Amino acid sequence: MKVKLARTAGFCMGVKRAMDMVLNEALRGNGPIYTYGPLIHNRQVLQLLEQKGIYCIDDISELKEGILLIRAHGIPPQIREKLKSLPLKVIDATCPRVAKVQAIIRYYSRKGYKIVIFGEREHPEVIGLLGYAENGAHVINSLSDIMSLLPKGPYLLVSQTTQELDLFDKISKAFQERFPDSLIINTICDTTVERQKEVKRICSKVDAMIVVGGYHSGNTKRLAEVARSTDIPTFHIERADELPLEKLSHMKIVGLTGGASTPNWIIKEVLQRLESISSYRELGIWKGMKRVMSFFSKTNMMIFLGALSLSYAIKRFWNMPIDGRMCLLVSLYLYGLHLINRLLDKGSSTYNEPDTARFYNRYREAFVLISSLCILFSLILAYNIEKIVFLILICLTLIGLAYSLFIIPPFLPILGRYRSIKDIPGSKTLSIPIAWITMIGILPFLEYGKITLSPMLLTCSIVFSLVFIRTSLFDIFHIQGDLIVGTETIPVIIGEKNSLKIIEYLSALMILLLFYVYISGVVRSPEILFFILCFPYALLLVNIYRKGWIYPGLRLETMVDGILILPGILSMIWNILLK
Repeated sequence: MKVKLARTAGFCMGVKRAMDMVLNEALRGNGPIYTYGPLIHNRQVLQLLEQKGIYCIDDISELKEGILLIRAHGIPPQIREKLKSLPLKVIDATCPRVAKVQAIIRYYSRKGYKIVIFGEREHPEVIGLLGYAENGAHVINSLSDIMSLLPKGPYLLVSQTTQELDLFDKISKAFQERFPDSLIINTICDTTVERQKEVKRICSKVDAMIVVGGYHSGNTKRLAEVARSTDIPTFHIERADELPLEKLSHMKIVGLTGGASTPNWIIKEVLQRLESISSYRELGIWKGMKRVMSFFSKTNMMIFLGALSLSYAIKRFWNMPIDGRMCLLVSLYLYGLHLINRLLDKGSSTYNEPDTARFYNRYREAFVLISSLCILFSLILAYNIEKIVFLILICLTLIGLAYSLFIIPPFLPILGRYRSIKDIPGSKTLSIPIAWITMIGILPFLEYGKITLSPMLLTCSIVFSLVFIRTSLFDIFHIQGDLIVGTETIPVIIGEKNSLKIIEYLSALMILLLFYVYISGVVRSPEILFFILCFPYALLLVNIYRKGWIYPGLRLETMVDGILILPGILSMIWNILLK
């Protein structure tokens, strides 16, 4: 089935900001941590937060210690004053756009305006906004409510930030007619408006619309209402297992969006489930291609192909003899190492790749056997090729096995919560490229018997950069799940924007470096172009992700893995054409 995913699906800026703030506190080991009211309207996420020691409370009077986070909806100023008298560390995660509406209400209220808020009276954002109206306020949510207002102004009409734009326009027109001297300010969040507009655009091109999010989430319910207003079948669900598979199987293309409080991993799971549905109108060739892509992605075979391709390209680049045993050794070893670490690391994959995590749990014994055989066969090959290669693999294997294991005894508090290599901030993003440069940047020179520092350093720079970019992009795709389980990847530490900038700077630097070594005559091989092309490709991937052209899923992740496969494919084509 073809799925048209909304570019705006998932956490809005305010919710993401609040989630990041509270999870960063949890990562530091601070606590206890409380949120004043539910952080978001999503039961699955609230349950996950409780597992991390982040609790939702409605009564703050009995709190004696800890951290209290003000959620994105904001709170009335009276509650804010009360918090100052309590022995708590208060973190204000009020959405900046909600804070702007609060400021507007306070300003015009002091100028004598009576405030009218278009929204839901019991919604936490509206409750917070009412507290800033010093001359009284009214809440309306229909045209009939306007008639109940007394003709004594002046009035200021604002909106709850997550309301429907079309309805607000109708309310505004009727309000202006009844109170000509009133002031109307559209305070609906731009993101909310864009989400609703995008849903309408998608609905005109699909057979049905899936809206993912909490049943109690106001903005999610409004997205479903917008979709239903276009007269196409609309299904509001919270989880992937609620999809009406039988109804959807008769459709060719469906739309998918998520509310502002719906995490990426839930949307991704729904997307994967939808893409696995075989439409009766779908071509058999395309079905087969999707199954092959899914198999390669789930089984990590793209790592095997990437290692094989990159190893081949490096050997061609330096005119080394192509030894099939060495290429196979490198590919099997890196594949086995990745499988072992995936099997040991059960935490973030549960949220980042739920479908794949279930797949590994189902065939766990088979993957343990496959990974063990890959490592064992690699060691046998290494022993037969070169003893120093065998010793390096032994050391790398021990480090790889230790990565996810608790190697620091709990009775040694000197390192705090760092009990294994994977607990060290940034280790996940950096350890993978280091393993690859050992296998592809150093071992080929040891096998070749000519260890020249400059070529080896250049090779290590190329391999490290390509693998670091690939790993960083995957870590960016998985940032929400890593935050939930406390995995401190580089994107978690420095943020998504800074991580994307690092990829861009590194790509630009490598393009300049490779052009320089070719122009200066350090490297004469025209095959350097194949490595140069990888970095503009990386910049393209960053732009695709930043613009939201393709959602992180099977297609985009396959494209990212392509950064490792591209040089080998181009090198192979080049050498075939030369013959």
